[in-house]
Amino acid sequence: MPYFLRNPGCIYQTGLQVLLDNDPNDYFISNVPSIGFQVQIHNPFDFPHFALPTMLSEINTSNFFAVSGEITGNSDAVKAMTTLERNCIFYNERKMNVTTRYTYQNCISECKVATILEICGCVPFYLLMDTDYSHIPCTIKDQNCIASNQDIIFDINRQRPHDGESNNKCKCYPNCGYITYQSYISKGPLDWSYFKNPHSIE
Repeated sequence: MPYFLRNPGCIYQTGLQVLLDNDPNDYFISNVPSIGFQVQIHNPFDFPHFALPTMLSEINTSNFFAVSGEITGNSDAVKAMTTLERNCIFYNERKMNVTTRYTYQNCISECKVATILEICGCVPFYLLMDTDYSHIPCTIKDQNCIASNQDIIFDINRQRPHDGESNNKCKCYPNCGYITYQSYISKGPLDWSYFKNPHSIE
């Protein structure tokens, strides 16, 4: 397991503070009837995706996020079972094509990328996962193809021929061991004097 930095306290003064500058003039067509930022708190190994739980941080507001984690582990008896018996996969049991570690979310994302690439010959910018840019990004000309195949692309039960090995056709099993996060948000008007910190990184 990689080494994680631990916070010595659990109060907002010792947490991460981020100041985001949002320009409403940049908005043209938005799928959310609001101006601000969408915040996702998830497993650090998961590829971010709009299907993950999202919280909205509006402009000119000060937002406080409280996060609690829960770890689910396994006994040696579970590890000795076959994948079909336990109906889950350990992170090091399957090599991924693009992402570095197996998670259920990464498996679904890679399956969607493969499906869109097969049908439309490109990958939407929000699903570009390869660092060498070997996949062709979709352009405005490809939107008709993506829109007309929404049901196939986003229905994981129709993405691959059923081979009896898994309950879904992407063959994506849940993780045997995983970390889940519960996040809570509180907000109020932004006080600019609060951010006058000489140690802030600009």
